[in-house]
Amino acid sequence: MIKNGGLDASFPKRTVADLYAYVSFHQWERERPRAYGIGLSKYIMTNMEEFRENMSSKEKVDYPEMLREITAFVLMNVDARRELRIVEILSSLEEVKEVHAVHGSVDIIAKIVLIRDLLSSDAEVIGQFVHSKVRQIDGVVRTQTLIPSHSAMNTSPPPIESEE
Repeated sequence: MIKNGGLDASFPKRTVADLYAYVSFHQWERERPRAYGIGLSKYIMTNMEEFRENMSSKEKVDYPEMLREITAFVLMNVDARRELRIVEILSSLEEVKEVHAVHGSVDIIAKIVLIRDLLSSDAEVIGQFVHSKVRQIDGVVRTQTLIPSHSAMNTSPPPIESEE
């Protein structure tokens, strides 16, 4: 609706996500009514609970952009000699895409990929997963969750060494 209404054209250095965050902040946090001139105001509830109630009646196919993937990295401190068992448990979880036992102030790093639902924020989805799946593993002492703000991957194949 932000894009279709042309609101993004008025803010060329901002993304649609930036504008949505701005609108949400003013509607939910500051409870300031705004008139955006494109009909957006009637779709943004005045509080999060109203929004959740409204969204609970919607079909997921109506809002595919809200079902996007969320990537996070969970750093763990674990009890001594339990690393390999914890790595094995984490590896069996569908949401865990990579697990690394490392040396240093952190014992294990797990890359998780979750799907946001229509009613929850990214933080809620990540928090629920970490609390219900990761922190419940026997031997996990402490976790720290990192959410990337920007990611890039090197997709070039490694150079092949010749045997000459």
